[in-house]
Amino acid sequence: MHRALFPILLLFLVQISSGFAADPIVSYKGCEGAGVTNIVPNLVGLTVDEANKRAISCGFFGVETVGYVDDSYRVGYDRVGAQWPRGGVPNGTWTKSKWLHIYVSKGKIIPSVVGMMQQEAMEVLGNYLISIDVELTASSEPVGEVIAQSPIGGDIVITSTPIVKLLVSGGQ
Repeated sequence: MHRALFPILLLFLVQISSGFAADPIVSYKGCEGAGVTNIVPNLVGLTVDEANKRAISCGFFGVETVGYVDDSYRVGYDRVGAQWPRGGVPNGTWTKSKWLHIYVSKGKIIPSVVGMMQQEAMEVLGNYLISIDVELTASSEPVGEVIAQSPIGGDIVITSTPIVKLLVSGGQ
């Protein structure tokens, strides 16, 4: 690795390990209206326009959307789901670029569980904070195997608590 890139990579890794993508939604607003520019404002949960205005009011150039997250269950659709640097970080650590990087929520991507056994499918969906509705049906597939789901894997949903309906083999 080129020696000049090592400090930048190290700073990036420190920021990631300190919660860059998992800031909770809190009432902390950073420096808005106070004229203080030494703390990065928390933008999580704001619309992109609101986040840009808050960043500018704190002395930054604004926000730059650098990616998307499937975080609508927590922050809502088309809102800031994560930022870098995270809110509350002293501005002195973020002087080389005055743009705040944001990741915008574009909904939750539903994983495909067709072909899994019912228990495994429920664990996978549960890890994504997805509610599950199971219907048993007669089938030649092994008992307990998921044979269909709705919405299908790969679909994006924008509700706060999506419900996936599973069609599970009950045997013949």
